[in-house]
Amino acid sequence: MQENGIRATMRGTQARIVTLKQDNPFLKGVYSKVLQIVNSSLWSNIAALSQIKKAKSKLEKAYDHITNQKRDFLHKLSRSYIDRYRTICIEDLDIKGLKEKGSSKGLHRSIHDVSWGRFYSFLDYKAESAGIQVIKVDPRNTSQMCANCGSIVKKILSVRGHECP
Repeated sequence: MQENGIRATMRGTQARIVTLKQDNPFLKGVYSKVLQIVNSSLWSNIAALSQIKKAKSKLEKAYDHITNQKRDFLHKLSRSYIDRYRTICIEDLDIKGLKEKGSSKGLHRSIHDVSWGRFYSFLDYKAESAGIQVIKVDPRNTSQMCANCGSIVKKILSVRGHECP
């Protein structure tokens, strides 16, 4: 019975990998769940060992492919900013601190998946070679400060617009 369950899971996993790569290259959460299944004690059945090795191999290749897609996306995004703007302002985020402060495992994974650090490094080196200025802004009150007059208007997170007082 377990063997059939394993085979069904593997077939379903293989079909899902193909659609995930086409839909969204950043859905590693699904892959991590599958990796947990592959590495779990349920896979210790000797009869299915060759299938486990094949599944692990395919998952590792899929994971590498997602990583490459993400890196490519970040390169293209940073290049588009460099081509469009003469001065770029970004928040000077403490990414490591954000990961440590995150209360849930999902938040840690989300912060890691966004790859802000890698994006910032791509942006920095491309801006330097193009002679474009990148200004790191203190993230405190950036969503509550008026860009025109500089006054701070307290807002809740759901309010995205700003009206000058």
